[in-house]
Amino acid sequence: MIGTGLFALWGNAVLLAWTGLALSAALPRSVTWGKRLATISGFYAPAVLSICWAVLLVAAMTNPGAGDLFTLDGVVARFADRDRLMLLYFESLTFSLFVGGWIVSDASEKGVPRIAMILVLPLQFLFGPAGVASYVVVRKLRTKTAC
Repeated sequence: MIGTGLFALWGNAVLLAWTGLALSAALPRSVTWGKRLATISGFYAPAVLSICWAVLLVAAMTNPGAGDLFTLDGVVARFADRDRLMLLYFESLTFSLFVGGWIVSDASEKGVPRIAMILVLPLQFLFGPAGVASYVVVRKLRTKTAC
């Protein structure tokens, strides 16, 4: 069902959106099109990718897989299928992008220094939860020093 072409297309779409998100985080908060870029990259792009993912999921569900999601062996059996593994990967990339969009939006609202985003966004892109954790720490430090 899912080919290498779709895999490359998805990866390039996510990378393009992350580039837009990083650019929007680097721009001064007063730049209007930077805010639009953040909204497009961090909200609309993940929304469109989520809709595409749902369509692929429905297509994948027509092919019942082995395994269950309640044991490690069951999860390994379930995702031994390439299509299901790619769906899981697409889900991870898309959700991480959405969270990155939230981080950029929240950082702008809270006045978190843009330089901090240089460290946080790559962590979010590459390691998801580590990016969220680092942003929470940076945000907390920022709000403590602002008081």
